[in-house]
Amino acid sequence: MSSCFKNAAQRFLMVATFWVVPFCALTRAQQDHQIADTKHTTRRHSPVHGQGCSVNDVEAKEFERIGKMHGTDKVSLHQYQYIYPRFLNRFRRSVAPVRMLEIGYFEGSSMKLWRQYLPKAHISAMDIKDIPPEQLVPHITYHRADQTSPDANKAICEADGPFDIIIDDGAHTMVSIRTSLQVLLSCVKKGGYFIVEDLHTAYWERYGGGHKSPETVMNIFKDMMDVVNRRHFNSSYSVIPGDDRVTGVFCFKSLCVLELDGFHSN
Repeated sequence: MSSCFKNAAQRFLMVATFWVVPFCALTRAQQDHQIADTKHTTRRHSPVHGQGCSVNDVEAKEFERIGKMHGTDKVSLHQYQYIYPRFLNRFRRSVAPVRMLEIGYFEGSSMKLWRQYLPKAHISAMDIKDIPPEQLVPHITYHRADQTSPDANKAICEADGPFDIIIDDGAHTMVSIRTSLQVLLSCVKKGGYFIVEDLHTAYWERYGGGHKSPETVMNIFKDMMDVVNRRHFNSSYSVIPGDDRVTGVFCFKSLCVLELDGFHSN
């Protein structure tokens, strides 16, 4: 090996080490911080795969196992098993009563997943269709309602809320998602989450969205980053009602999570 080539290779390794090692250290430090947080707060995000860092994925595998058992596309298609445990695992150990609402019932596979994953939770479901008796999951409170109706969303909040977890897996249109966000965001408890699935539809015109379209709900999540940081430029900045309680915005492939009154304050 020539001295010139050898020197170049050494410089490359130094640069690579500079970028990769700090990233792994940060990831592990974040995991340590999350574990430490459980001593002082109710928040805990379980570890997930970091780029270049091997971490324990037991919680993801458990979520995947339950999801496959009940045939939900949350794990077979969307691979949400790498996302949900980060936010919901702490509710499995919660002593306090946990309340969940999922918008969208379909054939009940998601309800079976949640019933087993959160066995002590009070779970409510909302769908525009009548559900055949054979598809009704025991110990689930079912509401037949139109997600695009503000009054219907409000009625469910008043009947079963407030909720620790709200999941929008409903019609996936921009109108339906926006309506539920505007009405139900205020129905999330302190430290809870509002989660929207299947956000790839936000880029499809037939669902009322489109890339860079002014109607796509992705604009809400993008603008929500400004809401979280509004005290640095305009303390009254707002996107939707109740967003003054949003303290975290987490977006993944086809899914976004809003954290309400979490560890960080605005």
